[in-house]
Amino acid sequence: MRKWIFALFVPMIFAMIITGCTHRPVPVNQDNEKPKPKQDSSSSLQADIEPSESMSFTASHGEHLRWLLKNFGSLSAEEKPLVTRVENVFERVLAAADRRGNRLPKLLIIRKAGDPWVMCLADGTVVITQKALDLCYQDADENMGDARAAFILGHELAHLANDDFWNLAVSQAFQRFIPANASQNLKDMLSKSEDMEIRRKKELQADDYGMLYAAMAGYDPKAIADMKGKNFFREWTVRTGGDIAYSDETHPDPDDRALFLLSKMNAVKDDLILFDLGVRLYQLGMYKDALGFLEAFQRKFPCREVFGNVGMVHFQLAMNELSRSSSIRVYRYKLSTVFDTETRAKTFRGGSGAFENSMRAAIRAFRDACEKDLSYLPARVNLSSALIMTAEYSQALAVLDEALKLREDDPAVLNNRAVAFYLNSEKKRDLMKAAIYEESIDVLKHVIEKNPEFSDAYYNLGRILSELGEEPAAREVWEKFLRIESAGGYAQAAAKSLGKEIKDQTLPPKIFGESPPVRLGGFDTLIEEQLKSLSAHRLELESVSGAYYFGENFRVLVLENEVELVESSVRQKMSREDMISKYGDPVRIFSDISGKKVLVYEKFAVDIENNAASRVLYFDKEPEVRSEK
Repeated sequence: MRKWIFALFVPMIFAMIITGCTHRPVPVNQDNEKPKPKQDSSSSLQADIEPSESMSFTASHGEHLRWLLKNFGSLSAEEKPLVTRVENVFERVLAAADRRGNRLPKLLIIRKAGDPWVMCLADGTVVITQKALDLCYQDADENMGDARAAFILGHELAHLANDDFWNLAVSQAFQRFIPANASQNLKDMLSKSEDMEIRRKKELQADDYGMLYAAMAGYDPKAIADMKGKNFFREWTVRTGGDIAYSDETHPDPDDRALFLLSKMNAVKDDLILFDLGVRLYQLGMYKDALGFLEAFQRKFPCREVFGNVGMVHFQLAMNELSRSSSIRVYRYKLSTVFDTETRAKTFRGGSGAFENSMRAAIRAFRDACEKDLSYLPARVNLSSALIMTAEYSQALAVLDEALKLREDDPAVLNNRAVAFYLNSEKKRDLMKAAIYEESIDVLKHVIEKNPEFSDAYYNLGRILSELGEEPAAREVWEKFLRIESAGGYAQAAAKSLGKEIKDQTLPPKIFGESPPVRLGGFDTLIEEQLKSLSAHRLELESVSGAYYFGENFRVLVLENEVELVESSVRQKMSREDMISKYGDPVRIFSDISGKKVLVYEKFAVDIENNAASRVLYFDKEPEVRSEK
């Protein structure tokens, strides 16, 4: 019994490896003769490459590729500059796509003047014709053309990831290698061709994932379909006569495909609430709650940003664990992160298992974010901070060197690199240390010269000078740092180095001056009446359920029948300076890439945009951040 099972499935597996996607296979006849191309150079590639039930699996994918190259030729960037652009699109989409371990996808653009056409082979090759590229960019600007190409390539990558040619490969391999004593039921089951409805569903699934891959790579899915009637499937059909690729019997109707994608886009748009709430809860220091929302969004839309933010949550949880054993070590250096300028960095390996576990989770998430987009700088900055915290200085330097290729004078990258380079010198001989110290100091001075408000560089320069015994120079730098950043844990550490003490300030009012439109606490009939006219998004997370209500002027988060968070517009005109004058220094300040700042106090937080208070968040839950006072 074992012998015939082994004899059957070994060639079946081999056949799956060398076979192309079922809806675009490359035929080779039973006599192993390559099909001859038609004499008419403008003939359809679809006619030249037609699915065949008599396809032989004795030809390797290498022979398939050689046949394509011999008959149609590879299109180079010298012949058509658009090739380089599409190759870049492919690399970005590939970085965002799921992959199977048995194949590494690659792109082949063939020189063919006939119909537009695209296919994938089982070895991972995605083949696209010159005419298909032209159609993507026809009557479109470069951004729209890129988005169309991204979707088409993402669609084929989805077929590869889903192994959509498995059925045909197994069926035909079974017929070729079937043992004489195999049961009739098994013969019947594996000999049947795949149901057409199943094949169409696979096409819709490939559309779904293709759109997600393209969107995660940064391309606008509305280039394929939108609510205003845009339908790239229909355009493709009209321009090609309706006989190929997106309108044959194995594919759903073009209008149905567009409607399906629109429904998926709306679902993703709806799910963005999970991401937004995760970011808000992170800003307020409610890391475990933030992690639940971000991971829920990650399961639906695993983009680079959510991987990076999940990593930052684990990063902060690790720092909380470390602060319980050594706050001095926490504040030794101020490493840069992109999500939160108040994120701590640590140069020593933590002693507790909780710290190590959280930091390993952070590093995994940051690496995933890097893989989703090779040009995504924030993930590399954050990864370098996590590696420095775990004393992996050489790895951190390698990551930062790659980051400098993306942006050669980025202050966050240079700041982290100076610290990693300095700390890595502990493993060097004394003769080398002096040169390394000098280089780290020069880099930080360069960052300060180019970015005079970048507080991280001041803090680290002061720390290095102090550790080298250059106290007068260190004191001068500490003073400059405190003029930029006067509150928080790093300000406390700098002040202590100067022999000063920043007094613990008690907030004059414990609550914001404007009352929330909905009170925090238990969800009762009064609150239910207040919220009934608002739109509601039901939340079903793994560990908690509730709803998010949103109207024109305010939003409310209800979890397990408790009003946890209320957000509304600030009615009174106030600047950042007015806020600090009235309420004192915040517990922490969050800054995002856009320049918006969030001043977080004990029971409320205020968004500052263009130096004006715009929105206020009310909350009762104790944050999970360590005290910075």
